Amino acid sequence: MPQDQSSTNPSPSGPLTAVYAHNSTSDPKIVHQAIAPIVGKGFDTARCRYLSSWGHLLTPTAEYRPCGHYLSPLDASFKRAIILRSAIPLPASDALGAVLGAMLDQMGEGSEVWIESPKASNPANTWVTIEQLASWFPSCQVDDQPNKAKHWLRVSWSPQLQSDLDALGSIYPKLAGRLDEFAEMLEDSEHPCEDPKKSFTNSIIGSFVYSMHWALHTHGAIKKITQAMGQSGPMKILDIGGSYGFLTCELAACGHHATNLEMIEYRIDQVLPWMVEATGVHGRVDGVAKRMEELEGIEESLDMICFMGSLLCIDRDDVSGVLARASKLLKPGGLIVLRENMLLPENAANAANHEERFTADELHRHLQTINPDVFYLDHLGHQRTPEEATKLWTLFAAVQKQPKHTQYQPTVTVPNTKQEMSS
Repeated sequence: MPQDQSSTNPSPSGPLTAVYAHNSTSDPKIVHQAIAPIVGKGFDTARCRYLSSWGHLLTPTAEYRPCGHYLSPLDASFKRAIILRSAIPLPASDALGAVLGAMLDQMGEGSEVWIESPKASNPANTWVTIEQLASWFPSCQVDDQPNKAKHWLRVSWSPQLQSDLDALGSIYPKLAGRLDEFAEMLEDSEHPCEDPKKSFTNSIIGSFVYSMHWALHTHGAIKKITQAMGQSGPMKILDIGGSYGFLTCELAACGHHATNLEMIEYRIDQVLPWMVEATGVHGRVDGVAKRMEELEGIEESLDMICFMGSLLCIDRDDVSGVLARASKLLKPGGLIVLRENMLLPENAANAANHEERFTADELHRHLQTINPDVFYLDHLGHQRTPEEATKLWTLFAAVQKQPKHTQYQPTVTVPNTKQEMSS
């Protein structure tokens, strides 16, 4: 696991259990009560390792130690993973299936993954279903274990698991086993990190799990968006400010042709080729170290343009112009898809760069210059109304370019911004 705190914790006998807990869960007693139906009474909690998406669970304490990010790879010392509700913040999609399958693959023969699934008639409160698990893992045994107010879903390892993973089309299972190579490659490049293998914040491992999380997250959201908007088949996609190329390669693994438009040259010249080789997406990925307004000869050639946090890197006065330029690069019916963490008063104290973030109303007005109808998803892939979107910390939004005879032309000019569009 990337954050190795094993030296501060006694080595227990027997296989370990990985417990995925929500980042807001501060009391370990709550976690142990929640997993009791699976581990049984009298279970030795020293045999637990705790994982989360972010927050204090990534900071070792006497109760939570060792600990790590939910994308930290497991190994054969584990035989069971227990995922509590909302502990893995991904939409129920093939990308989530790839993460669950990678857990089983890393733990090996005899392992199992348990997922807490509340009984709920409201689809907005439902995460993963047994039908979805069965579709992701046709070779594995999938069980539904009811327990009072909750269901526990279980997936067991299978010798044919690798074929299930290959069919899910995600780069995570391939990259999770090559973290050391990823670290060495970044150390040889220009990655600004003083302590690349031990420190989590601003480290190589931190860069991996953060970038990989958003690639998986966006994979799931894009699939939901394209299904809702009637898009199908391979697409030509431009990933604006795509950093190391995690999302670009993830989209290519799904069968699309994706281009990483990234202003930091070493990410295009050194990191992206390694990513393409490591994930096996040759011929479906390009990298360009330019600004979007410098691209020539590609008007109306793209099916989708993604701004995954990169819109926030643009001067506020230029946002509408940048979106207008993006619209010109899209085919009629093409999509602009973005993800942002929003400006919410309750997050002001803890969120980085909070004062720079968009309000939901501000973002909505910008997107309506492309199309009055804006499509919203929350972080778990549930569709939300514009009113509901005003209360979301993380949201995905999509607008569709209208045919020429109906398209609204915003009265803005395309900027010549000098600000880098990098995430």
